[in-house]
Amino acid sequence: MLTRTLLATLMGAASLAWQGAALADDDDHDHGGHSDIVLDVVAGKITLLGGGTAADGSRVYEGEFHADDFFTTPNPGFATLEGQTYAGLGETQYQIRGYGSLLFWNGAGWTSDFSTGESLLVVKDLPGANPLDFTLTFTAGGSDITGTGVVGRTFSDGSLHAHVDFALLGGGGLDPTLGAYAIQVQLYNSLLADSDTFYIAFNNGLDHEVFDATLTALPVPEPETYALMGLGLAVVAFAARRRVRRTV
Repeated sequence: MLTRTLLATLMGAASLAWQGAALADDDDHDHGGHSDIVLDVVAGKITLLGGGTAADGSRVYEGEFHADDFFTTPNPGFATLEGQTYAGLGETQYQIRGYGSLLFWNGAGWTSDFSTGESLLVVKDLPGANPLDFTLTFTAGGSDITGTGVVGRTFSDGSLHAHVDFALLGGGGLDPTLGAYAIQVQLYNSLLADSDTFYIAFNNGLDHEVFDATLTALPVPEPETYALMGLGLAVVAFAARRRVRRTV
């Protein structure tokens, strides 16, 4: 895991006062007040459980950053169904890959077009020079991974419970901008079919009701969607002008 010394070096002194209560769990796999990304294996495929649902049908899981923890969190974790064993899977490992850019809620919608310089890191930093360590970095320009991407190894019965560190860094050594952030990722295992892609959204200082409302707006609309939205607004405006003319 990331050390506090390293985080202090990366992020500087954290001075932001934190507002809000703890997140409520939204699935049945509870570990001390947070919701894990729950995994199952169905017909040889990594299947995701728990969390919420984005507009495109993808799963969405939640995390929360705190200034007094240097804007880091080990949640959500990764865990198979409690009490479930997976015959034939044995000791294996689950890995993660990233898709697209870091997303930011700008008050009106999710966007990857922002220039405040934030980056979000997914980090596995085990004691010593461990070959499984990795850093998956998301910025407004895309995502990049260094290392294996192994989030955790299973026990002998194929079950898993593992955590990585998520860290939000501000641009220019400043505290990260208040708001909601999201990344899109996928899990894979050499013995199984890949999971569907899913989102992990993080609250950094928003009121929890506001943050929850941002989740229903995921994902970022494609450019053609924006074009259709613009066309629709133009049609509405044109119709409104015609109505005004008729009443004059």
